[in-house]
Amino acid sequence: MNNSVFGKTMKNIENRVDIKLVKDKEKARTLAAKPNYDHCTIFDEYLVAILVTKTKIYYNKPVYLGMCILDLSKTLMYDFHYNYMKLKYGDKAKLQSDVHRHRLVKVNAPPHVSLNALKLMCTLCKS
Repeated sequence: MNNSVFGKTMKNIENRVDIKLVKDKEKARTLAAKPNYDHCTIFDEYLVAILVTKTKIYYNKPVYLGMCILDLSKTLMYDFHYNYMKLKYGDKAKLQSDVHRHRLVKVNAPPHVSLNALKLMCTLCKS
């Protein structure tokens, strides 16, 4: 459930656009003259898609909630790595993180470790 709540609260609503499909030349000119006009794509002589940015943006999703979920999940993963994996497997367990995507990628450990670690991590996440 954390992933769905995190994803919904972290949506970037500022990049949303409206696409207007227009068959009339005058309507296309009117939309192209507006300040929120972005660009257009001409499909044929009678159909044009015009992209316009939103004029009103409603911030109705709590972004701070998504950041809290991100921080808590990272804390849980780091806690698991340093307090369980490092203690049990020492230098064989190495943590690699993907800073740009804000997630832990993988833990390098011997093959027999993966199943045990996965079972334990699932148990921790369910509690």
